[in-house]
This record gives sequence, C-alpha cells and structure tokens, in this order.
Amino acid sequence: MNGTLRAYQAKLDEIRRYIDVSVQIDRLLSPDSTHLPSESGSSTDILSSSSSIQKRFVYAASIVHLYSSFEAYVEEIVMAYLTCLDKICPTFSDLPQAIQDGHIDVSANLLLSRQFEKYRDRCDVEEVVMRLSQSNRPVGTRRVNELAYIEHKSNFRADSLNDFFRRAGIPKLVHKLKKHSDFRTHLLDEESLVNIEQLENSIVLQRLNDLAQRRNEIAHGVPTEILSAPSIRSLTDFMGKLGQAIHDVVESEFMQYVHKHGCSPLPQPIAVYRHRILCLSLHNQTVEEGSLILAMTPAGELRFGRVQIIEVDHKRVGTATAPPIVDVGLELNFNIKDSYQFFLAH
Repeated sequence: MNGTLRAYQAKLDEIRRYIDVSVQIDRLLSPDSTHLPSESGSSTDILSSSSSIQKRFVYAASIVHLYSSFEAYVEEIVMAYLTCLDKICPTFSDLPQAIQDGHIDVSANLLLSRQFEKYRDRCDVEEVVMRLSQSNRPVGTRRVNELAYIEHKSNFRADSLNDFFRRAGIPKLVHKLKKHSDFRTHLLDEESLVNIEQLENSIVLQRLNDLAQRRNEIAHGVPTEILSAPSIRSLTDFMGKLGQAIHDVVESEFMQYVHKHGCSPLPQPIAVYRHRILCLSLHNQTVEEGSLILAMTPAGELRFGRVQIIEVDHKRVGTATAPPIVDVGLELNFNIKDSYQFFLAH
C-alpha cells in the first residue's frame, strides 16, 4: 500500500512540474514579455495570441491527468488492501463480511467484463474460477479476486467513493476521512470548513466532486470555466492530502486484522522514555529495525508504527533475538505510553 501511495504522489509531482513549466511558457508568450522580438509583425502576434490557447490546453491536460491519477490510485490501493487481507486472514470467513457477501457476484461481473481495456491482460479466467473454488481453503491459498473489486459505474465523487470502499470491506470511508487529523487540518486551514464531522460528505469532498465534473466536461467537449495555474496547483495539493488520508484509513483498517490474526503480544514494558522509547524484556521473539509494532491503548484505540533503533546494553544492534531473555530498548516512530499493551507483527 505504501508503494501505491508513493506512485500516486509521484504523478502529482509531475502535474506540479508541468504547471510550473507551463507558467514559464505563458510568461514568454505574454505581450509584455521582454523575450518576444521587439519588432512588430506576424510572429509576435502569433506568439501573443497563443497564450490563451496554452492556458486552455494546460487546464485540460492537468484536470484529466489529475482525475485519472486519482482514479487509478483508488483502484490500486483497494487491490493492495485485499491482497494483504487475503494473505493474513486464516480463513475466508475471517475476511470482512462485505467481501464474503459480494465475492461471487463481483467475480462473475469480472468474467463478463474481461474484454474491457482496464481488465485486458489482467483477467485470467482460470485463475478467477480457481479462486472462487478455493474460497473456503486455508491461509496461504489465494482466495480473493481482488481485480473484481475495482469496477465502478461512475466517476469517483463523495458518494460513489464511499460505496466503492464499502464493497471492499471498508464502510463509511468519508466519515473516517473527516476524523483524519492532517486532512481535517487541511480542510480547516485551506478550505475554510468548520464543524467538519457534521458536514455533508459532498461538502467535505466538494473539490473531488468538482474535479470529476470538470473532467467529464472536458471529455465531452462542454465549455467550462478555465482554472488558473495557482488554482490547479491548489487542487492538486488537495488531491494529494486526500490520497494520503485514504491511504492512512485503509492502513488502519488493515491493522485491525494484523492485530487479530498476525501478531503476538510483547511483555509489559519496563519503562517508556520520551514517549518514543520502549524498554522491555524480550522473550522468545525476534525484533529487527523496521519491525512493525502495534499498541492498544486503555481506551481500545489501536496505534502502530515501526522500530527505528534497537539498543542492547546501550549498543545499537540491527536485530535482537531471544532466548535467552534480553532487555532491549526500542525507539519507535509513534508516541506511546507505558499503559499501552504492545504487539509484534509477524
């Protein structure tokens, strides 16, 4: 899932660079530009009149690329999520109920739609049928046709985005996005939205809805208001924040299943220092730099992060293994308290 997010953010960076270059070109085409030839003539007139054409093409290309990048990202992160779930859940019945209930139908739809471009060279009929027949087989057997869950009949807007993730076992996505700290901050500071959790989903994601509408207008040749370069860049930044928040919600959902099926408890901490350093006696376990640690708060909130540094006898090591019992200090990349219960992901 992290790789999917990185690929998406890289596409947004490409759009930002394209906008920046386009702004420089537009300045060169401006009638006031000192780079235009000083003598009057047809060349100067042509270059000057090209400025408005340049703006229209930059707008159209940016909007279409921005929406298509987001749509591809949403589809890919759902596939990554389902693949990870399939690997960690011991039985098919341990998967989210929505996946169990819809698996046959979406798999059948995939077989019927396999000639479409988005499924071409990706849909293997025998594989789809085999996974359906293996639904009740144990972990380690590929059981979920994750490709079947990326079908959607309309562009992603607030409601259709909610429904898309619901079918993949993540209900009330937008409600969860409203609670995402960084996304809430962006909505408050950059979008001037208040009382976010009480707002309609369409208002919270009004910029996504607007992007989808603009993409459709461009695709169908409908005249539309052209956004300025700063406005397109602002929209790109919003889509980046939205993509990060979606990733974090999906990751949090997956961690619930890691906690249930893919980790073992760690001993109670000896001490916690500076809210990041976990000291404990390791028993019959191996911890490495980069290991995934989960922490359950007394209120039942699950937090998680990675081991950054391991120390044994005040010396940094890459791996700590027990037995024998070994006292270790683990520096984590998230805040913790000694009242938390800790787990080591397998």
